[in-house]
Amino acid sequence: MKALNLKFFQLYIGNLLEKLAYPTLYISLHYNYLNEHIYHQYISSKIINKILFKTEKMFKISFFKKKLQFKIKDLFNRMDVYQYIYTTSGSCVSMEHLKKYPEFIKNHDLVFTNKEWN
Repeated sequence: MKALNLKFFQLYIGNLLEKLAYPTLYISLHYNYLNEHIYHQYISSKIINKILFKTEKMFKISFFKKKLQFKIKDLFNRMDVYQYIYTTSGSCVSMEHLKKYPEFIKNHDLVFTNKEWN
């Protein structure tokens, strides 16, 4: 499965959301797929990619952490039209928290909405 193409999201989905008056949106960003996507952008060799992935998992490091965080933060910047962000368990999350800790998406799916949950 391919990672979310952020340019596609920004252009097409962004315009579509605007036309639909920004409906409630459930987002499940797969951190590992986004990481894989970045690897394929910068390293063309599949063998080297596999070696680096295994190295990352083994030593719990990230070679493209800054690039990955930048892409996630950029996505969150596009979502600032939503007033509320919740985890699927109902906990409210601030945009500032997501931008400060973009790896939060590793363990949490998010709901973007303009309706307050009680």
